[in-house]
Amino acid sequence: MKALAKLLMLGLLGICAACSGLFGPRDVVLPLPRLQQALDTRFPYSDRYLALFDVTLSRPRLALRPETERIEIRMDVNFVPVLTNQSWNGSLAISGSLQVDPGQQALVLAQPRIEQFELEGVDPVYAGQLGRLGSVLAQQFLDQVALYRFQASDFRRAGVDLRPTRIAVRPDALVVTFEPVK
Repeated sequence: MKALAKLLMLGLLGICAACSGLFGPRDVVLPLPRLQQALDTRFPYSDRYLALFDVTLSRPRLALRPETERIEIRMDVNFVPVLTNQSWNGSLAISGSLQVDPGQQALVLAQPRIEQFELEGVDPVYAGQLGRLGSVLAQQFLDQVALYRFQASDFRRAGVDLRPTRIAVRPDALVVTFEPVK
């Protein structure tokens, strides 16, 4: 009888050891093409700023920057003053770090920073002012945009709640590590 109890105990320990892998860290790999595809669905984006300018952001191009642990989004920008028939085209690049918003279950841009802004055919005096307007609009837009939405199953596995603990930026993908909530 004691031998049977020991055998059952060893069997249960073996099962528990096998199941322990279910409760360890879990990596969710988000390849660059998948992220780009998710971002493409949010563009083009248009808004009127201060009732003076119509601004359109289009053609986002996502790049991963592992050396800085940031991502960069380059996009085309078009400014149209409401009171004139003139318009200006250019490009804008914004970088940011990443964080997971548990409420949205989404990957979002944090700490956005303007990396580059250019407008064609604009007097340099006005280019700086328009650049600030475009930057504000782009930052507001990107602050609200979910770059990727996780599945509910990414936050729960085998009855255990998981939380994101790390986001690694690789040249070809983002890796989000989820660990059990303790």
